[in-house]
Parts: sequence; structure tokens; C-alpha cells
Amino acid sequence: MGFFFTNRPGFYDAQSNRFLNVFQGQGVQDCDLDVVEGSVSFRSDFGSRSRECIRLDDTTRFQFRNPIPYEGTMIAIAKVDMLGGGATSRSIFPIICADNANPNLAPSWNFSYFSGAVTMRHNCTTSGVGAALGSFSHGPEQEFLFASAFDQTRRENAYILNEGSVTQGTTSLTTTSGNAMAFGGRQKAKFGDMNNDAAVSDPAMADYVDIAALLFYGGNAVRDAEADVNALYAEADKFYGLRYGS
Repeated sequence: MGFFFTNRPGFYDAQSNRFLNVFQGQGVQDCDLDVVEGSVSFRSDFGSRSRECIRLDDTTRFQFRNPIPYEGTMIAIAKVDMLGGGATSRSIFPIICADNANPNLAPSWNFSYFSGAVTMRHNCTTSGVGAALGSFSHGPEQEFLFASAFDQTRRENAYILNEGSVTQGTTSLTTTSGNAMAFGGRQKAKFGDMNNDAAVSDPAMADYVDIAALLFYGGNAVRDAEADVNALYAEADKFYGLRYGS
């Protein structure tokens, strides 16, 4: 399942107000990304080649069917900017996969700011098992590709940032349940509800995520298809002009 966040036919249906799953096939149903509240904020300044993306700043809420509730790989082409917020410590949550009042206890993709440093996390369970990338670069020219996989057999998270090497995240110590590495908890994942307040905030948050693509694959592409992930990064870099760390 996957989405490219561009205002073009085949990717976005303005009439139904949804982004279309680009992976079509027999039996693929109810796999689009729907706008729940607010209006889509399209932009055309993503990467050095000024491609299209959307901005997640809590003014628009979406939902999509969670395609990896048990295990699988998520790939995001995005950037985060946490230069504008005022509090010393704060967090934003592009994806939340449960209804916990405290989103830190939910499977999620999130960014935390503390004392000038940003950490990106891809958590799969309430135990916090997953990837945690500290001192994550953030700002208006820090576009990246992040591939992160949860693996039930290996009982681990592993990730690749841009064209870097495979890095192992946390290994689950739980052996009593096969769901120890699950990214599940909610059939429809919340997307863009950045502060988990169940309502659109007005005005927009100062901190935001600009996202150009969100892709999901079965299995552990990070461990088992590393060359394909690196090839996807090279293609994305050529098209968008990703500037993370440049």
C-alpha cells in the first residue's frame, strides 16, 4: 500500500477527498487515505527540485487502513521542521495507531524535541520497541528517506536512513506473544493528528512534517531487500533532490 502526496489524477481524488493507493490489484479494497477533517495543504517546495508534498501541521486529519498491523516495512519520504515551536520539550505524531490518550504509549511514528535536539521514533508497541534516531536533523532543507521494518521472526526493528547501512533498533524480549513487534492497535491509523487531540487545531502548529510519499511493504525489506531500498533512495533522490545532512 502506498501514497504519493501530489495533486494529480491517479494520486489524489479531489471529488472524494482522498489519496489513492498506488498499488492496485485484485482484492485491493478500502486502501485509500481519506481526509477526515480540514483541507489538504499542498506545497511545491519539497527537495532541491521543488516537488509536490503535503504539510502535516494539525490543521488536517486523515486516516488509512493500517497495512502492517503484525509486521512489515514502512518507507517515508519527508522532512520535519521543529524550529518554530516555543516549548523546551514537545512532540508531534504524524502517525498514531491506537486510541491511547497518551500517544507515547501507542504504536506511532513521531518526533520529539528536547533542549535543542530532535529524536525520530518508529514505535510498534506500548513497550516502545522500535527505532529511535537521536539528534535527528530538522529544518526546511532536510528531506530524507526513512525505511523501517518490524520483524516477528527476528523479533526486532531494523531501519535504513537515506543510503546508510542497516541499523538494528530494539529487539523485543517478550516471548509469550507473537505480537510483540506489532504496529497494530487500530484498524484505521490516524495520520496528521499531530497532538492527538481528536480535533483540528487552529491556528496551525509551528512544528510540522512535510511528506511526499508514504509506502508500505510486506516482510522485512530492510534486512531482506536492502539493495532495493537503496535503489529506491537513489530514485527518490534523483526526483526530489533530498538534502538531509547536505
